[in-house]
Amino acid sequence: MPHVTLEPLRGSAFAVAADGEVIGKTSSEVIKLYPEVYTGEFSDDALAMFMLASSLYAAVMAALKCLSGRSCSSARLSEIIAAKSGASKSLAEQVAAMFEIRGYINDYELARNTALARIYRKPVGPRDIQRHLMQKLFTRQIIERVRTEIFEEFDETELACKALIQKYGRDAGENNPALSAKFSLFLSQRGFGFSSAAAACRRYRSMQDNADSE
Repeated sequence: MPHVTLEPLRGSAFAVAADGEVIGKTSSEVIKLYPEVYTGEFSDDALAMFMLASSLYAAVMAALKCLSGRSCSSARLSEIIAAKSGASKSLAEQVAAMFEIRGYINDYELARNTALARIYRKPVGPRDIQRHLMQKLFTRQIIERVRTEIFEEFDETELACKALIQKYGRDAGENNPALSAKFSLFLSQRGFGFSSAAAACRRYRSMQDNADSE
């Protein structure tokens, strides 16, 4: 089984080389930007399939168009490639992986920046961050890493208290069980844990009591 690579030619074409010997050329319609995009082990029969590289070109172009306009996870990029180019799931995943290897995508950095941007926009808890990153199709491992790091840097109770102030102001009215339950429900919907929500409610009420006594 020969080791097959793609070698760039003049212009927009490329050559298929097996063990260093050029054995075939494609037209300029195949891969115009990244002639080195795919390297692998192919049998002679598989070379014929590889010559149908228009689908690969379409997948690469779909990826470039997507990444030129926004950042996304590798899994999300794979979905977009498949949807926009008609590539198979396997080919879309390979192209997305190629862009990740070349530094176009960094799932960890993107997930972390996404989580931080969400917290700075509005105070949210760990469950909210987890849900949000899952919707972006980050892997479970990256989500857990980012969530852990973020809430080592930010105090969950303090964030929850800020959420209450942002929502209800510094004077939420008379203290009563129904209002406390309302606060806890709101914080739960924002993704805060029960203990952090309870502590935030106490801190929030304490702030109000101190303001009333002044």
